[in-house]
Amino acid sequence: MDNKQDRFRKLLEPEYIGAMMFCRKLMADRDIGDDLYQDALVNAYMKFGSLRENSSFKPWLYRIIMNTFKSKTRLKFSKLFRSIDQVQGLDLISKDPTDQYTAQRWLKYSFEFLTSKEKGLIVLYELEEWNIREIAELFNKSEASIKQHLFRIRNKMKKCLMSKMDNSKLLGFDLLNLKKEDRCIVVKPDSE
Repeated sequence: MDNKQDRFRKLLEPEYIGAMMFCRKLMADRDIGDDLYQDALVNAYMKFGSLRENSSFKPWLYRIIMNTFKSKTRLKFSKLFRSIDQVQGLDLISKDPTDQYTAQRWLKYSFEFLTSKEKGLIVLYELEEWNIREIAELFNKSEASIKQHLFRIRNKMKKCLMSKMDNSKLLGFDLLNLKKEDRCIVVKPDSE
């Protein structure tokens, strides 16, 4: 028993913070994200015997997190999601809080039209900065398939935003007249 616990802890240690932050971003709330993380860790520990190779621990753990996330969102979808503007670390459009608030509202709106799998892909790629190869390994898909999924998800988000464009001018925020780099749905943090 101790050997299993020690091995699990040893493999979890380098992934602990990143996986916890991923759960928080998925749930758009610190406390609910921590609950998801705890549930996922319990599930992972219970299924630890199914891990074949230690080198596959990271994608195996994230697959369990995604499956736990999907099952939680299926149960109580409307109660689990809090405001996307509570996601820490988003630096959208500019330093002006008005623009950030407006962009976060648009982002929240576009996220409402995504499935849990689509949200997971976008969060992993755009916010967690996973590369295509890592995501492909996690979802057991080809890299081309992941690229295609990301492209379709971005288009889906763009379409839902464009459908609201006519109303955006009434809100004083014209997305069509923004610079191309400011129209991005999720902006990666600047690497300094």
